[in-house]
Amino acid sequence: MNGIIIILIVYVIFELIRKIFGGSLGFEELTISLLGIILVTLFKIIDFLYKINTKLESHLAWHKAKSD
Repeated sequence: MNGIIIILIVYVIFELIRKIFGGSLGFEELTISLLGIILVTLFKIIDFLYKINTKLESHLAWHKAKSD
């Protein structure tokens, strides 16, 4: 899954460079692609933070049970 996302990011960056030098996807397609990359990245960050929060909660519960 991460490989596909990286390939998509590289492709959009390539198209962005082509747009700067003239000729590429339309502005709307490029904007939608960039927003898609931002959303995918945001969801991956949220998932990562959720996993950290779950691990931290279980670890703190272990300490609380040990001190009782």
